[in-house]
Amino acid sequence: MLNGLVVELVFPEEVHGAGLRLFDLVAQAALPDVTALPEPQRLPRLRQLFETLRDGTHPLRQALEKLASLETIRIIEGKA
Repeated sequence: MLNGLVVELVFPEEVHGAGLRLFDLVAQAALPDVTALPEPQRLPRLRQLFETLRDGTHPLRQALEKLASLETIRIIEGKA
């Protein structure tokens, strides 16, 4: 997710041209501040959040997969 956000900052034309707005999707995901939780609750909450975001139907996951298919990204990753 962080790499995707950096890519959007560095290559906004390509990312937005593909219809992707990762910063908007992260904002819509309303990620919680897990540091506000008591220590014993943090890891389980992070795991739950990870599983939610990892689900193939989550819009953020779908956007990251689409981002990986962009030619610019494929060239950077040596997959083109």
